Amino acid sequence: MPDSPPLPNLPRLPPADPASVRTLQRVAAPSVRHPSAVAQAAADRLGSSPDATATASVPLGLVSGHTHYFDGFALMLSSPMSTAVAVGASQSGRYELRVGGWIATWMAEEEAVCEPDGDDPFGVARVDEDFLRALARVAVELVRKWPTSEPIRIAVASSAFPSLSDGAVASFVVALGEILAPDVETRPRLSMLRQALADALYPFSIAYLTEAAEATLPVGQRTFALHDTDPKAPARMVIEAEPDPSVAWALLVPQRPVPRPGRVRVRLRQAQAALDALRAFGIDGPGDLREYTPAELNEVLMRIEPQLRLPAAYLAGENHRVGRAWRAIVKNDAQQLGALMLSGLHSRHAWMGARPGVEEAVAQVEDALADGMYGVGLTGHARALLLVGHPLVLPGVLDDVHGRLSQVTKGGAHALLM
Repeated sequence: MPDSPPLPNLPRLPPADPASVRTLQRVAAPSVRHPSAVAQAAADRLGSSPDATATASVPLGLVSGHTHYFDGFALMLSSPMSTAVAVGASQSGRYELRVGGWIATWMAEEEAVCEPDGDDPFGVARVDEDFLRALARVAVELVRKWPTSEPIRIAVASSAFPSLSDGAVASFVVALGEILAPDVETRPRLSMLRQALADALYPFSIAYLTEAAEATLPVGQRTFALHDTDPKAPARMVIEAEPDPSVAWALLVPQRPVPRPGRVRVRLRQAQAALDALRAFGIDGPGDLREYTPAELNEVLMRIEPQLRLPAAYLAGENHRVGRAWRAIVKNDAQQLGALMLSGLHSRHAWMGARPGVEEAVAQVEDALADGMYGVGLTGHARALLLVGHPLVLPGVLDDVHGRLSQVTKGGAHALLM
């Protein structure tokens, strides 16, 4: 179960001719603003000269689904998106958070009150009220951890899609944490941010927070980062892939807010039960999971309770896929990487089920594998899809998938060629 399916035997396509690349027909793909423009937008939204500003990148989980539950490994992909936070003194005597056409206000020890705040002068899309409430819960928690002498106003601008979930939230809390706790060293501050997220939303991978804090802005070229999330010895290793004219990436994001915390916590309990079952047979941690061959893992999986086999197969297989994906990146083998992304997505769907639109979108990508698409995977807890393929093929497939996803999902979808 944790092994990858046979890889398609695809020919290496020639470098793309820009004149022959199919343009997007239905997708109004937004351009991503430079981090300096995002930072200026946050300052403008504050309405006065800010006392402090900070900017963080928006990371994308390439192979990272739930591996952090057992201090496993995660593979992250750089993105051109960023989030900026500007902070100033409050004139109302209440804490304020302004983002995406909404404002949240609260006093110490209070829940935030959210209401519309006019049109957002910046950003890809107006944020969902649920997303604002999620950010407000986190902001309230951070202010409790690092109290300010007086109430403050917090203004946020981002070039990220709000429904990117983990990446969008991670970039926000990293930027705000840098302002509220500038004297705290990065590692301890990230650990405190992770705890605040767990208290306010749901357990977060430290890989998302680390990548948001340490990725270079602006991204000059595609970078991949391998994260060991072991709290005793966390590590981040970066590789800058050589430019490959036969590889292009795209992001497709349904317009949905962050996942419901209750749903994520149910998955966490299922994952924990599955890992406890694996440990009963001597698999103690990510190192042991890597050392087992797929055949050995399958033998163990057949000995645990049937209802735990699917989550156990996904968790063990995903951690195993991280190492294989890393080797594929080093070898500049996009076809191998795309096949691993598809393998992880199908294993995840076997455990959790496919959400509306995603299964159809994946089927469209798989239909184009023989034509130059390499693969597709989910990023974070959202339904956001990462697509990888040849530059001559990817725009057309993205156009088709976007059209289908927009038909079957509430609110449509955003698309971005990276």
